[in-house]
Amino acid sequence: MKTVELLLQDLLRSRYDYAVLKMKELREKLQDKEEIDMQFHPQAGNALSLAFGIFCYI
Repeated sequence: MKTVELLLQDLLRSRYDYAVLKMKELREKLQDKEEIDMQFHPQAGNALSLAFGIFCYI
């Protein structure tokens, strides 16, 4: 069971790190806040928050 938890934790960490990196890249490309807001779907922020919450829980 511990192995499954570690694998899940590693998977969530890598997805979270990738999302943060991608967000940083887009912010560098898109300087205008309105452009940034158009690029992100509202659910994307919720998914990122959920993934981070699960990661912290584990």
